[in-house]
Amino acid sequence: VREVLKGALSVYEVDAARLKALAPDLVITQTQCEVCAVSLADVERALCQWLGGAPRVVALAPDGLDDVWDDVLRVADACGVPERGRALVAALRGRLEALAARVNAPGEVHVLD
Repeated sequence: VREVLKGALSVYEVDAARLKALAPDLVITQTQCEVCAVSLADVERALCQWLGGAPRVVALAPDGLDDVWDDVLRVADACGVPERGRALVAALRGRLEALAARVNAPGEVHVLD
């Protein structure tokens, strides 16, 4: 991997023909790490040859938990279900707050399963 990256080459290759044959209307990728997944530039390069119906690209780049919540909302918006995204984020935040309350409760012993 290091040698490939030294040569400024991508670790992954987008199969542009296969992607076009699948005809997605939405492509979700990430910009966090080019070693972990295909790069946004590679995805855009694969799509740039499409005339007309190229899919929408949503690139995720969370650096913290709030960014994860924002990305969930962005994906839900791109899928046309923003209310479901808001509901999911609200539920996940609620679960996290409940967990924090349990952990911070005085005098409780916590056993991890």
